Amino acid sequence: MYLIINTEEMFANCFSLTSLNLNFLENTIQWKNASKMFINCIGLTEIIFPTIYANLLNLTDYMFSGCTELTSINLEGLYSGSIQDMSFMFENCENLKYLNIYNLDTRDVLVFKNIFNGIKNKIEIIYNENKTNHTLKDEIEKRRIK
Repeated sequence: MYLIINTEEMFANCFSLTSLNLNFLENTIQWKNASKMFINCIGLTEIIFPTIYANLLNLTDYMFSGCTELTSINLEGLYSGSIQDMSFMFENCENLKYLNIYNLDTRDVLVFKNIFNGIKNKIEIIYNENKTNHTLKDEIEKRRIK
């Protein structure tokens, strides 16, 4: 087990980064802050998330903001605790076509301002209705391909 609490800005502004495998996070405990983790990684085309039980994760604001080349974000293996701030999480992910947030618990989200700001097309979004804040669910349905 690894004690990683804060990954804020861990890969921020890694313009030349194209692919990233996050298997090193698999046995992480006490992960609380993923704010701006990949902000402005404009060359990033692929992120591989392992199964992570992040029961304390509560900040994901700006996590993927500015990742203009990402077409798919699969967070199905990320089992979160009660996220509170998801604002601007996928802002300006202009080429995003697929998003899986099925295991993110967003029932207690307080802030999700502009979560999909800058995404012009409808996208395929997989989410768990039983773990999703009602207002956020409305925002997802506006962006989701039906």
